Amino acid sequence: MFVRRFLPAFATITCGSLAMAADASLEELKAQLNALQQKIQTLEAQQEAQAKAQVTLQQVVSDADRRSELPRPEQFTAGYRNGRFTIASEDGNFSLYPTAQFQFRYAGSYQDADGGSVYDDGFELRRMKLGIAGNLLAKDLTYKFQWATDRGNGNMRLEDGWIRYCLGKNFSIVAGQFEDLTSHEALVSSSRQLATEQSYANRVLVDSLSEYVQGVGITYSTGKLRVSAAFSDGAGSANTGWRDQSLGASPAPGAPAAFSTIRYATSARAEFLLMGDNWKAYDDFTARGNKDDLLVLGGGVHRSEGTDGELYLYALDLQWEPHAIPGLGVYVAALGNTFDLKDGTSANNYGYVVQAGYMLNDKTEIFGRWDMVQWDKDVFAAGGKDRVHEYTVGVNYYISGHNAKLTADVVYLPDGAPSGQSGLNIVGQDSDDTQVVGRVQFQLLL
Repeated sequence: MFVRRFLPAFATITCGSLAMAADASLEELKAQLNALQQKIQTLEAQQEAQAKAQVTLQQVVSDADRRSELPRPEQFTAGYRNGRFTIASEDGNFSLYPTAQFQFRYAGSYQDADGGSVYDDGFELRRMKLGIAGNLLAKDLTYKFQWATDRGNGNMRLEDGWIRYCLGKNFSIVAGQFEDLTSHEALVSSSRQLATEQSYANRVLVDSLSEYVQGVGITYSTGKLRVSAAFSDGAGSANTGWRDQSLGASPAPGAPAAFSTIRYATSARAEFLLMGDNWKAYDDFTARGNKDDLLVLGGGVHRSEGTDGELYLYALDLQWEPHAIPGLGVYVAALGNTFDLKDGTSANNYGYVVQAGYMLNDKTEIFGRWDMVQWDKDVFAAGGKDRVHEYTVGVNYYISGHNAKLTADVVYLPDGAPSGQSGLNIVGQDSDDTQVVGRVQFQLLL
């Protein structure tokens, strides 16, 4: 009896315990599974983060390698583009194009003086220049290095040696050796003048005193305005060391007998595009190929500080190429210099240039120019008249633009030239004598 009653109760209790034990084991298993899943998810997240970090690191390393290494030969292209032979990388961050200027000239000078007439003539390799230009590492970093041979002994000397970096859309900075900012006529390349040479007035009043300088500069440019400023070692600093340089005992006609050693200089120039929108047409004096109006007003000033005084150079100029008269190009300028010594000695010299060219057809251009120099009457010591007039007439025949050009001109100086300029084929003489110069030149550019 007891057994019959106990067995059902025991079975019930035993089954309930087993059920409870089973339920407890199941909950433990679920907890273990959940913990295992969380660990797996954590590991997967860690592996994914590590993979992303590895990919990012690889990208950074690859980008650094790409930026630091020079382009491979297969990434370069070479050919004739934009009017010149160019070697460039596919992305445009590297480019190099060689430059060369060849000017071969026949010149003759006839000097009519009271003591008799003198005639000199002959051939000369007036200019032979070699250089390279382009951009490096980025499109905004450009450079130009150009050397010229001395026509007297053939030695090479540096003219341009600068790098320029564009700071955004409107600003750029330049450092090295570059052309002084004062005069537009001096800034126009010798390969893009109308006559075989620049005017006598521009040469003796501005260009011979400043020409190339060593320093730094900044330019602000828009579609209608360009403003440049430079800080340099000053007049006479081309191809010199870091120490102060002297202009010499007699730097120019109309100057005081002695001038100081130059310590530093500042210069600035502003140009306003009053008509037209093509600055490239302003790079030369010919209206050849121009289809739009061009009217630019410009002005520049230079101040060199010396140990004994100051030198000032200045120029105000206007260039006009009207669309209504195709082929006509006009240039006028007023320019000068001032020597101001601390001992009270001073000199003021000034001059004017008026020049015009006209295209008879797409190959032939005639031109004429008048310029005048007025020396300071108080210090002028060259003898004779203190004023020089220069009249120039000539013709250009463009075989292939400026790249292949033949120029012939005649220069007449009724008052002589007290300051000879061999580069202009003008012989120094008393200023009351007459001089006539004839020049024929062939130019080839690369």
